[in-house]
Order: sequence, then C-alpha cells, then structure tokens
Amino acid sequence: MPRWFNPAVLPQYNGESNLREFLLKYEAAIEATGGGSACKAKALILALKGLAQQWYTNLPNGYIYSWEQLRLELATGFRAVKPDKVTSCNFHDLKQGSSTLQDYMLPIVKLRAKATHVAKPSIIDMALRGLNLGPCVEYLRGTS
Repeated sequence: MPRWFNPAVLPQYNGESNLREFLLKYEAAIEATGGGSACKAKALILALKGLAQQWYTNLPNGYIYSWEQLRLELATGFRAVKPDKVTSCNFHDLKQGSSTLQDYMLPIVKLRAKATHVAKPSIIDMALRGLNLGPCVEYLRGTS
C-alpha cells in the first residue's frame, strides 16, 4: 500500500447498491493515491460490508491471483442484484387501504421516476385499481 493511502476515503459496497458505480469510485480512489492492481485487490476487504464482506470472507485461500480476477468474481457474485429496477409488479402491489390519497400517490410518483420501461397507461390503470374509493364507489356505479 502506498504510504499516503487512506482507507477512510474508500467507497463502501454492501452487496445491494450499484456495483458498477462502486467499482468506478473504488478504482478511482485507489489510483488517485498511486495504488495499482495489487493495492486494489488487497484493499477491497476494507471497502466491503454486510453481504459483500461475507462473500469475500468465504472465498477459498489462494483462490484469487489478480485484481482482474477478483473484480470478475465480485461482478459475477452480485450481477443479479438490481435494486433500482422497477417493473409493473411494483405498481400492482400498491394499495391505498386506509391511507390518504396523497400518501397513496407519493410512492407511485417515486416509482414512476424509476420505471423507464413501464408504459404510462399501465401505471395509471394499476394506480386506479389500487384506489380505495370507499362510499364513492356506490355513487360511481349509479352514474354509469
């Protein structure tokens, strides 16, 4: 490790956040201190926590020979985790229940910002189905 290396500036990865973003920041932080591939491989344990740290400690001794191999293993181990991926199922699960209309709509608006691949008419339809119309439903049935 370079003398001026400060592990406190390393980004943290817990196995659930965006791995690509973490690796970009991690590699940049190591390189900014003059560290190379060996430093990246040795310091990785300092940047891991939670599930990712458990994954690392379960690697067999002598299994990793290079940063490139370790980076590939990390990417393979956590490639299925996509916490920001929003599908139509996220909207199907929302129900107003006894909450106010404003409280019901807030998560829908937040999900919509992340739901780049879900059609707007589908979102509107699912949001309407989740509404609790209460006594209004009788009125609406009478006017149809």
